[in-house]
Amino acid sequence: MDANGSFPKVIHDALIYSEEPGVITLFKAIPSWLKKGTLKGIRLPNTIKVESFTWDIPNHTFELELTSKRSNTLTIQLPDVFKPIEEDTPSFIEVNLKANEPVRIPSKQ
Repeated sequence: MDANGSFPKVIHDALIYSEEPGVITLFKAIPSWLKKGTLKGIRLPNTIKVESFTWDIPNHTFELELTSKRSNTLTIQLPDVFKPIEEDTPSFIEVNLKANEPVRIPSKQ
């Protein structure tokens, strides 16, 4: 692993992992030392860009701002720590992105 590409990619994938086109998983394998932070400018498949991603694991909060060069539907899978308490509530968020319009996705409190 080198610092020129591999390590940043490992951190990126731990926080925002692209399962397949149209599906991402947040906090797939979050290191214990990365409980809070912000990422900016990450590119995902299908022309989707993470403008900003801020998280605070101990407080169970995050905010994600996305843009896309074309209209897309994106499924964001969440770990159990962000899943609402209700049994029938899914642990994912469906987002409809419109071309060149930012979308802000806050975690639910």
